[in-house]
Amino acid sequence: MKKTILTIAVAVVMQLSYAEGIHPPDSDLTILDNAGNVEKVKILNSFSQYYSDKVPQKAIHYALQALQHSEQAGIPAGQAEAMFYLGTAYYQLNAYNEATQWLVRARQMYQQIDDDHGVAGCLNRLGNTQQLKTNYVEALRYYREALVLNEEINDKSEIARSLTNIGSIHQLFGNYREAIDYQIRSLNIYEEMNNHEGLAWSYLNLARLFKKLSEYKKALDYVNKSFVLYDEISNSGGSKTGVTLCLKETGSIYQEMGDLGKALEYSNKVLELNIAARNNHGIANTLGTIGQIYFNRKEYEKGLENLLHATEKKVKLNDSTDLPVLYRYLGLTYLQLKDYPRATDYLFKALSLAQEQSLKNEVMDAYKSLATLSFAQGKMKEAYGYQIQYIAMKDSLNVKEITEKEMQNEFSKKEKQMELESAVQEVRLQRQKIIIWFSVTCMLGVLLLAISIYRNYNAKKKANRQLALQNEEIREQRDHIVHQNQLITDSIHYAVRIQRALLPRPGFIQEAIGNHFIFFLPRDIVSGDFYWVSKKENIVFVAVADCTGHGVPGAFMSMLGVAFLNEIVNRKNISEPGEILNQLRSSIIDALHQSDKNTETKDGMDIALVAIDRANEMLKFSGAHNSCYLFHNGIANEIKAHKMPIGVHYDNDFDDFTTQQIPVKKGDKVYLFTDGYADQFGGDKNMKFKQKNLRDLFMTIQDIPMAEQRNVLEKTFFSWKRNYPQVDDILVMGICI
Repeated sequence: MKKTILTIAVAVVMQLSYAEGIHPPDSDLTILDNAGNVEKVKILNSFSQYYSDKVPQKAIHYALQALQHSEQAGIPAGQAEAMFYLGTAYYQLNAYNEATQWLVRARQMYQQIDDDHGVAGCLNRLGNTQQLKTNYVEALRYYREALVLNEEINDKSEIARSLTNIGSIHQLFGNYREAIDYQIRSLNIYEEMNNHEGLAWSYLNLARLFKKLSEYKKALDYVNKSFVLYDEISNSGGSKTGVTLCLKETGSIYQEMGDLGKALEYSNKVLELNIAARNNHGIANTLGTIGQIYFNRKEYEKGLENLLHATEKKVKLNDSTDLPVLYRYLGLTYLQLKDYPRATDYLFKALSLAQEQSLKNEVMDAYKSLATLSFAQGKMKEAYGYQIQYIAMKDSLNVKEITEKEMQNEFSKKEKQMELESAVQEVRLQRQKIIIWFSVTCMLGVLLLAISIYRNYNAKKKANRQLALQNEEIREQRDHIVHQNQLITDSIHYAVRIQRALLPRPGFIQEAIGNHFIFFLPRDIVSGDFYWVSKKENIVFVAVADCTGHGVPGAFMSMLGVAFLNEIVNRKNISEPGEILNQLRSSIIDALHQSDKNTETKDGMDIALVAIDRANEMLKFSGAHNSCYLFHNGIANEIKAHKMPIGVHYDNDFDDFTTQQIPVKKGDKVYLFTDGYADQFGGDKNMKFKQKNLRDLFMTIQDIPMAEQRNVLEKTFFSWKRNYPQVDDILVMGICI
């Protein structure tokens, strides 16, 4: 009875302490004097939990005491909990190796006492630890194990947490769409539970992801939803941390959008909240952000004041996070103020600290800034050296990005390897059973052995007969497959004839366009890329399109595209490129029965469409994902496309395609292309060719005859591709006005 009363009293006192914030729960340690072993362990573990994210050293102190008492009293649940809080405290101290050791021990203890909730908690925290150690494949493995276990025990809150964690790994891999899918699944669970804090966190994560995709309107919508919920939580006596995070993210979105005025407004609000909360780390970080905004606004004196204040605070707090960034901005600010000695000092500080912290992006930026400083001082040799270092770092980071994308495949290989090892172990166990069975059989005597041999003999004869029948069936099936394959191949070759018949004839193209080239290289026999040319009075319409997929599926889509374009331009007499694409989208959606964004049919196309009026020296353009380049007097101008396809897409907002008008002169060059050329892997490091290099190639060849331009493009493509497989259809079209 006394123990029960003591336990209730402890719980009530601790809840009041947390709610009112009057004093820490361990301010009166006399409560431990009259507690029994079980209650004492619970109290010590609760102290450790309280301090785990506030004063981790204290959390370790109490967790070690709880572990000692639970080991002496034989309380395995207390041991597991103490180990978990030790792992959590070391995690907060960034001591990830120690954190991993304690969390692994806690997981083993929870498994021994069949506490699945405890095991799942350890798996999630182990994933957090590996993620911060940049072991993303290991982190993903832990998160997936936690998700499976949480689904088995139907712990919805932890299922949502696991989904959020898995989404965070996809975000690190740059798989933003997959990350959004996981966040939405998590969001749906929190909605079902009416968990406002979980909903707020999910909305905030979605805002960050849409910011990464440059979909700023959606990012702002989600961060506003998050703010409303966090504001309700704050007004109900909860923490203001969520409100601060929302304001900070809103400022970051506006900064990405280039609206530095609003970015500054929100950053100042964040600063006020951090000052009110006496959050010195938050104050330092926000001052740094404000300093960077002032720098980008070219208000260098104000930027300098905030950056110096932020740096001073971080040094006092022994917080080196983002210090390389602050030092670099200080160096660049002094460079703008022409205080070269101080600029040099801070940029070298930035470089040194970035190298110490292994921040490769910051090392790269520091080299670039030092090159800029050296150029400003007229130190060309030093500037060249720093520029070389910058380019080398940039190349190595590009390789690292590809490596991280391969990590996902590596994880799948490891899983298959584990499955294979498990299968081998199963075979070994089966073999042992067979040996035991055989030994027992031998002991039954020669008679049973003879019978066994006789039966095996008959079975073997039967198996041989069955094998012969199966071999005959296999031969028949093989011949049938060869025949079917030949029929399919013949059909595809016939489809090539149909597709070529639909494409505009070379003579018509030459008559309509004049000086031009077409580099068209399907990946398979037929292509998902197509080009289209039409002429109405003095206006020539040219389109280059990339349909969903390649091969036969893409070819069918391309045939639809050609047919619809002919109908829209030649029969309906629509001449504005933007309206042509609007009509084309409607026709594709109707033809494929794409009623909404949830439809299973996501087929469509990316397209660049120009209307050239040579008489009035005017070019009109509209595009779906595919931009085009216009070269005038040797200068490249990218005419950007809309960021949506022809067909349904993720947002399903169906904004109208618009027409851009650009004056042109005789001799100007226009280049239309699909993504196949830029996405081709090759070179020394098996990397993508990339659109920037394609633009540079256009810049190089723009002044030579069109036929030679095509030859250079073809030669460059095969030189880059080498022996690597072609990844997509290739289509590039050049036109001389």
